Amino acid sequence: MKRIKPPQIILAAVVVVLALLVVPQFVMERAGSRSVSADAISLVIGMGDTNSSADFQVKLLEGSDAEHESTHIFQPLVGVQGIGKAELNAESLVLTVTFDDAVIDEDTIRGKLVEAGYLVATAADYTKTMLDEDGATQRIAINDDGAHFDPTMILAQAGIPLTMEFAPGKECRVSVKLPELGVEQDISSGGTVELPALDAGEYEIVCSQDGHEGVLVVE
Repeated sequence: MKRIKPPQIILAAVVVVLALLVVPQFVMERAGSRSVSADAISLVIGMGDTNSSADFQVKLLEGSDAEHESTHIFQPLVGVQGIGKAELNAESLVLTVTFDDAVIDEDTIRGKLVEAGYLVATAADYTKTMLDEDGATQRIAINDDGAHFDPTMILAQAGIPLTMEFAPGKECRVSVKLPELGVEQDISSGGTVELPALDAGEYEIVCSQDGHEGVLVVE
């Protein structure tokens, strides 16, 4: 029988120890893996390289259980190219997101969290309408990126008629509704929604199945 020499035993032991350390880490860090500690909940979203991170002060929408609601907070980021990991501090409610800034930027990530309602929107998060040269009408072009309307958050001026020019809609967005205004229109081949001068307020934009698709804010 061939005798194992001491150096070989030591080498084998080192390999085993490294395997015990590296393999669990590899398994834990695979895309979709979630971890929970005393004060933080994290989710690995993508496995690509990341070189930047950003912090967002989020709010809870369903009570005070950060661990439960973290699933909903992470959801708008799942599947987004360029994002690595999201971690929510359960005490401070600061969400830290790592990402590859060659693929996605901080503003895009922020926009997704604002759309989901977990960040307070500011004027910078809305797309403003454009006034015609005579100032008599304001208008905005709205596309369908295959998942939702773009833009989803629109800022318009009160007291001026508004023209919303929709590109052809997809899936449930073959028609658009503004329930508070009693508007419903087929946009399967594109279409224009003409609105009168509106009072200041928020008007929800929904699809043919009444799913939330955006908001029109009039100031």
